[in-house]
Amino acid sequence: FKKSCLRMARLAGKVACVTASTDGIGFAIAHRLAREGARVVISSRKQDNVQKAVNALKKEKLDIYGTVCHVSKSDDRKRLLDETIKTYGKLDILVSNAAISPSVGNILETTESQWDKIFDV
Repeated sequence: FKKSCLRMARLAGKVACVTASTDGIGFAIAHRLAREGARVVISSRKQDNVQKAVNALKKEKLDIYGTVCHVSKSDDRKRLLDETIKTYGKLDILVSNAAISPSVGNILETTESQWDKIFDV
């Protein structure tokens, strides 16, 4: 019992920001960080998705803040980090979970410009 309680607080006092975190792997990462004691900022391109995820995590009494962020837009990225620091005073953990897929089909046929776009995010 003691070991599991200590483990769940190993991120106490830490602040995490996770991009594309309202569903799937990003949501699971944000959920785990929060369960281990971190205060977590989640984000997505759509406000409805952000609100649903915030509500789900707050039902578990987790310390969560959500905001809209489209990571391909530099102003949104800056605002995400600014809001994280404004809300929690610092940033300890940044998880860049967002991705794009400009190419559909065989990966070996992906053009250089499409690869550049993937890695720019």
